[in-house]
Amino acid sequence: MPLLSFGRLAGTVVAALLLLAGAAPRLAAQDSTAASRSAADSQPPRADSTRVAAGRTALDSTIHRKAPISPGGALIQSLLVPGLGQIWLGRKLTAGVFVAIEATTLTLALRANRQAHQLDLTDPTAAADKRQQREDFLVLLALNHVAAGIEAYVASQLYDFPADLKLTPVHRGMRAEFSVPFRLR
Repeated sequence: MPLLSFGRLAGTVVAALLLLAGAAPRLAAQDSTAASRSAADSQPPRADSTRVAAGRTALDSTIHRKAPISPGGALIQSLLVPGLGQIWLGRKLTAGVFVAIEATTLTLALRANRQAHQLDLTDPTAAADKRQQREDFLVLLALNHVAAGIEAYVASQLYDFPADLKLTPVHRGMRAEFSVPFRLR
């Protein structure tokens, strides 16, 4: 089994790091508390709201936001153009990561293809290796499309999810804090 060339190894590591970087941002797009406060402040109170307010909890007053795009629409858009569904959902950082991965893998695949054509005349064995490298980049390109589609689908499903996730660094690791409101009867 031949050893990985430096270019293939570096491309794989860069792609993996970019994918992991997209998994770490704060889930601010799913925070519905700011939208519920501003929407509740802008509407005048109804006549019967004083009677209901005594028994109301924070969960009852949460306004469920409708996603600007359906989960299926986000999936299809991000399958076709990685990052497009994320842009519709307001997840610009995640969209940027998917676009960066797309541009990097596409550039590397085209470069490997050009090098394979140049090596056809001089070294057929090296040309075959470059073709294998091109196929590897095309697989990464396809995986980027699938990952972007799945991420957009899930983000659209969780668009109005009220939980807040906070990651904070601590000595020798990370601490994850989240809250999910619920009511016991």
